[in-house]
Amino acid sequence: MRIPSRILSAALCLLALPAGAYCIHNDTKGKGVAVLQEMLPNARSGDSRFQQSIRPGAKACCDSKNLECNPEGKINAFVGLLVTVEDEATPLTCGPVGMAISKRTVKVTGGGTVRVVENPRFNPAKKDSGLSPYVARVWTHDNKDVTGPNGLPCR
Repeated sequence: MRIPSRILSAALCLLALPAGAYCIHNDTKGKGVAVLQEMLPNARSGDSRFQQSIRPGAKACCDSKNLECNPEGKINAFVGLLVTVEDEATPLTCGPVGMAISKRTVKVTGGGTVRVVENPRFNPAKKDSGLSPYVARVWTHDNKDVTGPNGLPCR
C-alpha cells in the first residue's frame, strides 16, 4: 500500500511538534517578537522566567512539565506572557484592549499556541483607523481559538 505524499508530510509535521508544550510563533515579516513570562506573586528568588527573542519565521516553546516556564506543570494551566513586537519607533505590546501596557498579557495554556501575525484588516494608508498592525492569535491545548476573529491587538 502506497501512502500519498501529502498525508505522509502532514504526519511527519505532527510528529515534529512539541507534545505538551506551549509555543510562540513569530509569523511577522521582518519584526522580532520578545516574550517574557509574567512574574508570579509566589516566585522564588532569582529570575528564571521564560524569556525569548524570536526572529521572524521562528518559534520558541516551553515544555508543559517545565516548572520554570509553566509553574503548575499542567497542559491546561494558564501562563501569562508579555508579548511585544519589536518596532523601531515604539515596541507594540499585545493584549486585551483597554489594559495598561504593564498589565497587558497574553494568556496561553501549558500546551497552547500563540501566533503573532500581521493584522489582515490593518491598512497603513488609514492612519486613524484605530487598528493595530499586528495581532496575537491564541489557541488552547485542545485547539480552541480563544481570541476570536480579530485576535489580541499589539499596540
